[in-house]
Formats: sequence, structure tokens, C-alpha cells
Amino acid sequence: MEDSTRQFPRKNLYILIAIVAAIIVIIAVRLAADNNGPSFTSSNAPISQNLTLGDRVTVGEYTFMFDGFEVSEQGDESDIVTFSGSVTNDTREPITVYTTLIELTDGYNTFAHSSNTISGEINPGLSENGEVTFEIPKNTTDLRLVVHSNMFGGGETATIYLEDTQ
Repeated sequence: MEDSTRQFPRKNLYILIAIVAAIIVIIAVRLAADNNGPSFTSSNAPISQNLTLGDRVTVGEYTFMFDGFEVSEQGDESDIVTFSGSVTNDTREPITVYTTLIELTDGYNTFAHSSNTISGEINPGLSENGEVTFEIPKNTTDLRLVVHSNMFGGGETATIYLEDTQ
């Protein structure tokens, strides 16, 4: 009786394994590159070192411009700082502005906003105007706004220095 089962040659098996492994490596490299994998430049590199209120700055797909701020007393321990500004969509697609894109810092502490009316979806060519408010300890100095291109903190950043608080 003749054996009707055919054996797959080992040489072909090794070639198949090599091809599958090469495909997996290519996919892994592409995914790493798409997810801000290793690169020759810092993913958190600042856009400019000398930005002040009134300057327009683009980080990622967001163009920010803050034109002023007010400080009001909150109580014995804190003040309220309110910034007025806008975010412009200079792209060809709608963008979503997340509240975590804007932070206030004194170089040591980072303060989360207590209210933010500059958020939501913005269509191409349009701007969203509003205010961002922070509660900070009294007598805090060297304040600066930090804007991010990514809601999780990665990507491009820009620092806007406030001359009145330095």
C-alpha cells in the first residue's frame, strides 16, 4: 500500500517562517514609527523660547493665541488667574480641542485649570475664543502657559511667558 500523505519539505517550511518573521518585523517598525517611536529629534521639543502674550503659536494642528490675563483674589491662600485667548483650526479637517492641551506652570508646579471655555470641535478655518481659569497659591511668580499638541502630554509643546509675573 502506497503512503498517500505528502510531507512538506523542510526547506519550504524555513522559507515560510522567514517570510512571516520579516512581515512581523516590518509591521512592528511601522507601528513604532507611527506611535512616536525612536526618532532623531525630541518629541517634546519646544517650538520657541521667546513667546509672550499676543504671539500666535502652532503646535501640531492647533494654533493658540492668548492676548491677556487677569488676576483676582480668591481668598487668603489663593488667587484666580483668567486668560483670554483663542485656538484656530488651520487644517482642512475638523479638530477637537481638549482641555488638557493648556496648562499653567511656575517652572516648578503645574496647575490644572478650574474652568476652560476653549474646548470642543472646531471646523477648518474657524477659531474658538474663550477663557481658561486657574486657581494658584497667592504670590506665585514666573507664571507661564504651556500648550501641547497632544492631550496626553506628548508631541510638540510651546511655552508662553507672562512678562508681568517674572
